[in-house]
Amino acid sequence: LGVQPLIGEHATKERVLAELKRGVSVIHFAAHGCEENGQIFLAPSQPSTTNNIPEEKDYILTMKEAQDSRIRAQLVVLSCCHTGRGEIKSEGVVGMTRAFLAAGARSVVASLWAIADEATMLFMVKFYSHLKNGESASRSLQQAMKEMRETEKYKEPKYWAAFFLIGDDVLPSLCN
Repeated sequence: LGVQPLIGEHATKERVLAELKRGVSVIHFAAHGCEENGQIFLAPSQPSTTNNIPEEKDYILTMKEAQDSRIRAQLVVLSCCHTGRGEIKSEGVVGMTRAFLAAGARSVVASLWAIADEATMLFMVKFYSHLKNGESASRSLQQAMKEMRETEKYKEPKYWAAFFLIGDDVLPSLCN
């Protein structure tokens, strides 16, 4: 897609928050998500030593921080376990998905449960290939699910049914 990803120790909370403020069409997170509330685990901003275990505030991207990020992305993809979860309140589910929508994202793809890394990677390759071919986010998601169902190894819903789209059905501009 013509971007330089933040990987491993370079994907610190501090750096990710700074990058979120850049005007980009698509933001993609591939990280661990907290099972309880979907918050995202990043690399600690401070290097850890054997005597210095990082505090959660140094590596967990909270709902408040996501909401305060004021992003301008058309699509945020949360390829992290449990990012579709949150606290159920009278106004709906309050979690990372809602936080990114409140921050300015037009739509969010998230997951309801943990999926094997290999299956997630294949799903996302299929999803992005459809986006890159000019299909909308909902159509790309639907096609990725269909293609996963058609493979022998990943036909079971546990490998593809966790992903959902909320917000507008965007047609993000991607580099060709």
